[in-house]
Amino acid sequence: MPKRVDHEQRRRQIADAVRGIVADQGLEAVSIGTVATAAGISKGLVQHYFPTREAMLRYTTATLRDHVENQVRPEFAGGLPGLRAALIALLPLGAHSRVEALVANAFVVHALKDPEIAERFRVGHSQLREAVAAMIAAAQADGDLDSQLDATQEADLLLALVSGLGDAVLLGHRSAAEATSLVDHHLSRLRSSHSGNMLVLPTQQYEHIAGWDGAEAPTGLTTRARIGNAALAQFSQHGYAGTSLRMVAEAAGVSVGLVQHHFGTKADLRAACDAYVTEYFQASSGDFLAEAYRVGPQVLDYLARILVEGSPGAASLFDNLVAQHLKAAPSQEDRTVAAVLTAMKLGIPLLRDHLARVLRIGDAEERWHEIAKAMLAIVSPAVLSDP
Repeated sequence: MPKRVDHEQRRRQIADAVRGIVADQGLEAVSIGTVATAAGISKGLVQHYFPTREAMLRYTTATLRDHVENQVRPEFAGGLPGLRAALIALLPLGAHSRVEALVANAFVVHALKDPEIAERFRVGHSQLREAVAAMIAAAQADGDLDSQLDATQEADLLLALVSGLGDAVLLGHRSAAEATSLVDHHLSRLRSSHSGNMLVLPTQQYEHIAGWDGAEAPTGLTTRARIGNAALAQFSQHGYAGTSLRMVAEAAGVSVGLVQHHFGTKADLRAACDAYVTEYFQASSGDFLAEAYRVGPQVLDYLARILVEGSPGAASLFDNLVAQHLKAAPSQEDRTVAAVLTAMKLGIPLLRDHLARVLRIGDAEERWHEIAKAMLAIVSPAVLSDP
């Protein structure tokens, strides 16, 4: 029986040879003969599928779009993480993507003289723009990007940015790290003003936070929440001066650029942690330390650290906690008692390891139960609300 030939596979074999020649020698080196040699087939077979050089180039142009889609489509997961991943995938940061970018650039120049190839580029770009705009819209729906942005317009700007950066990387004017950082920087400018620098993880869900004892972060947390949790842990363990953005990135399992994308500088990241801890205690019902020991003992580690280091957020936190103990129209005496009571309570996070050692208790809930009983024996948390 005659051998069955996959004609489409043969056409793609020829197109692969065209791309290889363009990447190594430029579009001018492409001919029926050079392609036949590169593909390991006869000139007659090449002409059987592509009677002319232009027909061969036009078909190859269509395969370029397929390569871009295969490279980027896995990243079209939607939302901000998918948007960033797709933009990074469009940059020529690896050997394969560099070759594809060189070939595409050569065909773009050729498209100036070939309307059919130009039209294929236009259609491909339009489809890519629609996909990027959809991811921007999804990120807006998630609250990660400013809802006032025009998704289509921002897609055009982002693709123009990536295109320019791609050329800069090819020419050696920008490194891969610099290009990635610039993409992250631009995305950070599009963030929702409602998200600010606050952590994503809601206060009510803080019991789901990953511990800083080596436990893995639970699945389902957003990237922003994982970074925030990692920052709380790193600042708690090493202090502000001893913590770097790289340490936070490694703990969260992300790049430094992604940390900067979500939070900006290290100072911004600490401010976000300070603000989150303040919000955490403001949302607590009842005694704030009891709440922290019950569902968020990691908060106490961070609290102890900022109180010792004198973080910019420490003063605001102390003031807010004092206010929780005050009546609607407090007297100076009430304010004094509230401040002293708050100071007494905040001393516990600073000395709790010593207390636990003396009391021979290690479990967080048990530790708080014993300490709370002792505190209540000294002063009632409700003393200021008594008539």
